[in-house]
Amino acid sequence: MLFDRFIFVLYVLFHYAWFLLGTLYHQELRYCSLVSLACSLLVVIVISLFQLQTIVRQQTLETSDKWSGISWSVVHLAICIIFVVDGLEWANPLVVFGLAGLLMSVVIVVVGGCACFVIMQNGTDWHAHVHLTCVSFWIIIQYMILRLPDIQFQYITVIPIALITLVRITEMNISKMELCGWFVCCLMHVFYDIRWLSPPLFFWTIVLIIMFMVCKKFKSILLLTILPFAMLIIAVYVCLMSIQRRPLKRTIDNIYHMYNDYMVPDDSLAVLPLDFTTDEDNWDEAL
Repeated sequence: MLFDRFIFVLYVLFHYAWFLLGTLYHQELRYCSLVSLACSLLVVIVISLFQLQTIVRQQTLETSDKWSGISWSVVHLAICIIFVVDGLEWANPLVVFGLAGLLMSVVIVVVGGCACFVIMQNGTDWHAHVHLTCVSFWIIIQYMILRLPDIQFQYITVIPIALITLVRITEMNISKMELCGWFVCCLMHVFYDIRWLSPPLFFWTIVLIIMFMVCKKFKSILLLTILPFAMLIIAVYVCLMSIQRRPLKRTIDNIYHMYNDYMVPDDSLAVLPLDFTTDEDNWDEAL
């Protein structure tokens, strides 16, 4: 992926947690989280497609990493659109959640089949896909609980968080504090499912835990947040060139060349003059 897989997961969780908290209090500002997430996902798709990944990573992405980042960005863009459509009441809730369930079913089937194949090949690339599948399942279930409070979902919200925790434990770059955060998060879900926690206390606790994890990865999360503003500058440049009636292909080529001139180092070798003689006896003299 364009970013480290857990950075991507944490960024998505960060926006979804604030969206759920805003949904709980019926705040219209909750859609700001979805808009910010959608803009960042669009930028990830654009950067991956145009091979501009050295803006955030000083190495070339493999083809599989590039397309996995694009595919997951598309999935979460679809989830954001579904939530916005439901919030604006453009469709019946049954239709909205039917589409969400269909999307989730397709994702689980595809990821489950691919993960089994990768595991048989002794690979570890399935970790990121399990993370993001669980995040998708978690956000859809939590939103359904808030949107349809009469429906009871017992012990089902623990499953995705428990899976994320188990997969995260198998990774080498997890700290003890983060591990404690995931276990606390699992306990909060258990208490919430058995009705020992009120919804406000539960969602505020989840937001605080995610914010704690975000502080550990603050630079990468901030970079993901400000990437849409960089793309906005590029979009303004393209619009100005269009006003001047320059061809779009020529404008994109200019952006590509400016990017290469700025990011690609000059690997040309410096020519050193070698037309001088040395006296071997002078090597023993004091400097």
